[in-house]
Amino acid sequence: MALSVTFNAASQIANRQLATSDAALTSSIARLSAGSRVVSAKDDAAAMAVGSRINAKVQALRQAGVNAGQAASMVQIADGAMAKVGTIIDRMKSLAVQSSSGQLSSAERAMINTEYVALRDEIDRISGATEFNGQTLVGYTGAVYTLRGDAQHGVVKLNGVALGLGDSFTQTDLDLGRVTYENDGSGAATDRLIVSVSDQDGNALGTIAGAGSATTFEDAEYRNSGGLGIINASTAYARAAAYGTNAAGNGITVAVIDSGVDTTHSQLTANLLSGTDIADGDANPDDDNAAVGGHGTHVAGIIAAVNDGIGTQGVAFQAQILPVKVVATASGGGIDPNDVAAAITYAVAQGAKIINMSLGGLFPSAAENAAIDAAVAAGVVVIAASGNSALSDPAWPAQYAIDPNADGSMLAVGATDYLDHMASFSNRAGVAKVATVDAPGVDILSTYVGNTLAYLSGTSMASPLVAGAAAVLESLFPNLSGKEITNLLTSTARDMGQVGADSTWGQGIIDLARASLPQIQIDIGVGSGGDLTVSNGGSGLVTNAILDATSVYSSIAAPTSRDYSIKVATDTGSSDRIGVDLDAISSYNLGLHLTKVDSAANAESAISALDTAMDRLVKARAGLGASLNRLDFAAANIATTVENSEAARSALLDLDMASEMILATSRQVLVQVGVSMSVQGNMHQRDLLHLLQ
Repeated sequence: MALSVTFNAASQIANRQLATSDAALTSSIARLSAGSRVVSAKDDAAAMAVGSRINAKVQALRQAGVNAGQAASMVQIADGAMAKVGTIIDRMKSLAVQSSSGQLSSAERAMINTEYVALRDEIDRISGATEFNGQTLVGYTGAVYTLRGDAQHGVVKLNGVALGLGDSFTQTDLDLGRVTYENDGSGAATDRLIVSVSDQDGNALGTIAGAGSATTFEDAEYRNSGGLGIINASTAYARAAAYGTNAAGNGITVAVIDSGVDTTHSQLTANLLSGTDIADGDANPDDDNAAVGGHGTHVAGIIAAVNDGIGTQGVAFQAQILPVKVVATASGGGIDPNDVAAAITYAVAQGAKIINMSLGGLFPSAAENAAIDAAVAAGVVVIAASGNSALSDPAWPAQYAIDPNADGSMLAVGATDYLDHMASFSNRAGVAKVATVDAPGVDILSTYVGNTLAYLSGTSMASPLVAGAAAVLESLFPNLSGKEITNLLTSTARDMGQVGADSTWGQGIIDLARASLPQIQIDIGVGSGGDLTVSNGGSGLVTNAILDATSVYSSIAAPTSRDYSIKVATDTGSSDRIGVDLDAISSYNLGLHLTKVDSAANAESAISALDTAMDRLVKARAGLGASLNRLDFAAANIATTVENSEAARSALLDLDMASEMILATSRQVLVQVGVSMSVQGNMHQRDLLHLLQ
């Protein structure tokens, strides 16, 4: 080969071959490392597309298999409960036959009836306690009545045990005469008892007579208003017509103890009272602090911005805002606890029914606490933000909500996002878990200084949502006290995290749909009058005639079963689901809750009822058996489909390791040879230099 100064052809050829061999070796190494012959789309685009779809379907099918397995476990649990109830019915039938025989005396029948009633109650216990993933599977006891307005001069008892606010009893309890009112003998002429009426899951029992449609209220302004949809505010608005009251805070004054309020904001002025400036000692509560200005205006809008079709609306858009400024105009944004205490006192004196404090610190204030004591004693609901430091306990004064002196009329509020996750910045419920609720507090749109709107985040935004919700409930149920309103919020909150109040979520996210369920008030006359009449210090039976669910529901959907739709495939058609019906087997559903065997006649009636109950139970178990078999076949089919799909995917994408290793070895040799030849090619230039010496 000719020697050239400007071009080394041998070296160029060797380098080009080396690059090709190195690329091939790199590709082999990538395939061997991945275990797949298609590492990127350039390897085989069609195979990658088909294989990816198969892989996605396999993953979904695996989850469908889990669904089928879990559903089968649920059905087996229900079947086990039904088997035990069947055994109990057998024993009850024997007792009924025994009691119906003529040779027994009334005393002996009474003893037999004692066991019979105990077994009947055990059916209810089993049906109510049979759960899967926190859901009652086979228990239903009719309407559920929850104490919302406590008796003032007595106590309500269930089977002799006193009930408190938020406690419940069932339709079966009423039917069996288990619910009583006992007067305290104070001599008061009247008393009252208020209950909400729901199904066993805390939802509406049926169609509420006279209620409107929630969607009527869900316009663009509603949707713009952060969090209203999450707390189901429109449902509460729609029920006001049914109750003959208001549901948007009409007539309710909410004090906003904060940085002040933009007193000229077009979406606030119609609902704004004059207020005052505690920090500066004047009557101008304008939101004008350079450091934190806008905060109080934002809070006020969340509570009661008008519903005018522009921008955003408050939860209680007909409530009145009493602005109480506790941040001095010329300050750096700090707050004196003594000013907060004075603001609370001022708000109570001005007739505020609710106080919102989107503020706080790390330490308690005796002055603040004393002012809160006086406020709750006056029937005021106090709402305070938990704080934004991601601490395990609420800040102060929110943490004071658990103090006995707060009397259950104060709530701490944590913040959530739009996916119902706890906001990362929010302080947790901690020691105040029983007095903490949550509400949306991330990217909340509301009014801001300068007649504008702004998005802000914080427990400062969650707290006014709860305050506004309290105003909605105060206007919807004007007969409830402040303490009863806070209990209504906590006991109807959507439980999050661990079951019951926990140290992260407290009681959960407030839910106005549950909180606004219809209520029935019983007027109790002492000596005479009322829906229920008792003597001074005496007691009376609360009956169906007094508490009639049909008085607030135009139709009642009493469930006799729980219907589950189990997803066992990956498409969206109805054929991809298996329906599982779990029939309720409480004594109420089986027609046994009123049966007894204390006489021969009653025993004969019980025998007939027990035969019917056994027929229902056998039919229910047969349905379970069919569902269980179908789920088993579905799970087996899913397993086979997954196996075959994996085989197809493997054929498309998996690598023949032995063949690829042979290729990799040969390519590695070529790379080594290429390196050597490249070196040899460069030797030609040295030969040229020797000629020039």
